[in-house]
Amino acid sequence: RPVMGRRLFFGESPNDDAVAVVIMPVRGGTEIAPATVTDPRCGPDIDMHAMARQVGTPLHACSAPAIEARIAELQCALRGLDALPCYAVKANGSLAVLRLMAEAGLGADIVSGGELRRALRAGIAPSRIVFSGVGKTADEIAQALDARILRFNVESLDELHTLQGVAAGLGVFM
Repeated sequence: RPVMGRRLFFGESPNDDAVAVVIMPVRGGTEIAPATVTDPRCGPDIDMHAMARQVGTPLHACSAPAIEARIAELQCALRGLDALPCYAVKANGSLAVLRLMAEAGLGADIVSGGELRRALRAGIAPSRIVFSGVGKTADEIAQALDARILRFNVESLDELHTLQGVAAGLGVFM
């Protein structure tokens, strides 16, 4: 559907109550893809009121070029270092935003099995995923081991024992 001379692509949002978009430049104009708000600076040529009238509210939008510029700044600052920048999926689990991270080669910092599935679905390589956070379940640990993620940040001795037990049960050497 055209909006201000642009096409809208609707998809899932991490929040069922919201329609969400990312404004992405394409040849001949701007394309809008599913996402959630991170950057209110969508540009002066974007009429947010018209978008809200067409797709409803709440409406969340962020600028793909602004996100890409921030990623480039981070990568420049880390150049020459042995570092893997990982995006905290809990900050914005939108597949469109996660795909921007994947395309830029960033990793993902996850805290749940759901975030693992979203990161993988967005194209983030398992070898670039770190599982952090407290309260990891044995099932989530098994999913992450099965996906062959990079590492776990263990938050307690009990969690370490759970990780070791799940890994042993799956025949995974740690």
